[in-house]
Amino acid sequence: MGLSIILLDVTIAVLGLQWLGRIVDPGTYGLIATVAIVLIVVHLIRVLL
Repeated sequence: MGLSIILLDVTIAVLGLQWLGRIVDPGTYGLIATVAIVLIVVHLIRVLL
């Protein structure tokens, strides 16, 4: 089950990066902010579930 949770996190992170990449400026700061947002969202989803 732990492996499936990791795969789910990776999938959510990849989809989040692709989705937010269109909104956030594609610069270095935008990339860092996008990664931070995705990590926060994934953490919140894990806590709620």
